[in-house]
Amino acid sequence: MLLQNEESFFRKIIKSKRRVFYGILKLVINIMKKIIVLLLLCATLLLVGCKEQRNYIDVSEELSCVGVQNPNDWYGTIINSEQELQDYAKENNQTFKPAESCPPLPTIDFSKYTLIGMHLGGGGCKSSGEIFEVSIEDIDKIVYVNGGIKSKGLCEKLFLGQKWVLITKLSDDYRVSWNSRFSLTEEDLPQVKERLESGDFNTVYSTLSEIEKLGGVARPLVPTLVEIFDDYPQNQRIAEIAIDLDPSSADSLYPKLLNILETGDVDDKLNVAIPLIIKMERGKETIPFIIDIIKNIYPDGGVAFQYLAEMGDDGLPTLYQLAESNVSSIRRLAAEHIVNYYPITKEHVPYLVLVFEEGKQNSREQAIKKIKELDPKTRQEINNFIEEYGRTWDLTPSTD
Repeated sequence: MLLQNEESFFRKIIKSKRRVFYGILKLVINIMKKIIVLLLLCATLLLVGCKEQRNYIDVSEELSCVGVQNPNDWYGTIINSEQELQDYAKENNQTFKPAESCPPLPTIDFSKYTLIGMHLGGGGCKSSGEIFEVSIEDIDKIVYVNGGIKSKGLCEKLFLGQKWVLITKLSDDYRVSWNSRFSLTEEDLPQVKERLESGDFNTVYSTLSEIEKLGGVARPLVPTLVEIFDDYPQNQRIAEIAIDLDPSSADSLYPKLLNILETGDVDDKLNVAIPLIIKMERGKETIPFIIDIIKNIYPDGGVAFQYLAEMGDDGLPTLYQLAESNVSSIRRLAAEHIVNYYPITKEHVPYLVLVFEEGKQNSREQAIKKIKELDPKTRQEINNFIEEYGRTWDLTPSTD
């Protein structure tokens, strides 16, 4: 009887120990599960990062006249200084309104803010608003910018918009993801090269915007740009970007441009070859071709000289040279375009005299109007000079 009681007692102890053991084991397993979940969560955060949505200041209305550069496959626009904003606004007036018709550019403290601009797009039957948000992931230093136009229906209408916002100043080590696409870096040059060689004009054209934004990093692409210029000789921009990235590429491009001058149609001569050769500071070499265009294609010369004048300071030396021509019509046209399209200075007085003596009535009237707008001292000096030629004009500013 005693032995049976002892055996029963020990069995109870063993069962109790087993329960304790299994309890401890179960507790350890639960703790391990929690640790594993926590480790996985930490690993996920390290790999993906933690995106935190950020507030922004919407300045789209203040920049309603400033267009975000052409839509492309990679990214929007980032502006980090007042000078960048001034230059960008001047080059990208999307409404084509006079500056005085547009709202003044906002005053931005670029020491605190970065200005970003993005195209918004969508398709459907009816637009129903826009989507736009900015999130920042500080571990990997990524700014996520996502935006678009909300729409309803399965129609094929295209809706476009744009957004300009201020976000907290970005340091140079942050990358920006635009609708899940990252800004290009040097590592992307092979991909960009493939796009240039794609043979598709739209692909090439959108890629040119990316090359311009890459800046000097894209210099290794210059030989490709020179090569594909043969496939797109009408695209002046290809050659301009190549020359800007590497001025020595002008030596490879010049024979191609000369071939256009010798064999191309007049539009390609005026739109592409002549402006690019002048950009290369070889404008003197275009003069015989310009004279030929004036004599044989555009007898009044207006179109050829208009292109030169619209080139600004780059076209002025060529106009000076043409104003010395022994062909009276060419000499007159050059003087008229110098006077009408450039500021009137004392150095331009000889061309003023040419206009007064040989120019058309409307050119003389335009010159007089511009002279009246000068400061009194300069106006009087020019008036005195003109009077030496026996001319008398009323150059007193109007009081109207």
